[in-house]
Amino acid sequence: MKTQGMKVHLQTVAEVGVPVALEITPPNVNDIEFGKKIELESGVTYAFDKGYYDYGWWFKISQSQSFFVTRFKTNARPKVTHKLQVPSTATDIIEDAQVQLTRKYNNSGHNPYYGKPLRRITVKKEGSRNHLVLVTNDFERCAEDIANVYNNAGKSNCFSNGLNRT
Repeated sequence: MKTQGMKVHLQTVAEVGVPVALEITPPNVNDIEFGKKIELESGVTYAFDKGYYDYGWWFKISQSQSFFVTRFKTNARPKVTHKLQVPSTATDIIEDAQVQLTRKYNNSGHNPYYGKPLRRITVKKEGSRNHLVLVTNDFERCAEDIANVYNNAGKSNCFSNGLNRT
């Protein structure tokens, strides 16, 4: 059997970079399969990349009394329901808004976040004309703190196939 590659899925505690879960899979295994195996903890913020894009899993994170932050896919097209105030001191935050997903169904069936509030935070990307468009279920923290959670998780050397918790 010839190996064409592998993926390393790593869950770390972002503040200290300590790994708490690791799995090596063939390259064709979807990243979300690793995420769905993780025992979710209450009060934790999970930061992850678009490989873990699954509305059902996000909803389970919310149901476990935890938060998530990731990037919106460009085809998500959420509807802005309320613009949130961005303090003048938050120079990297372009927009902060409450949004709702407009698709009742997705590839995996019913979308549990259809019609429910999410938060979209648009952040300036250093050295780029493009922006980082984040989505979270966290309405408690300020937009800058949420952006920092995502950016700090991205500093993990395995973030492309990683899941970080704070």
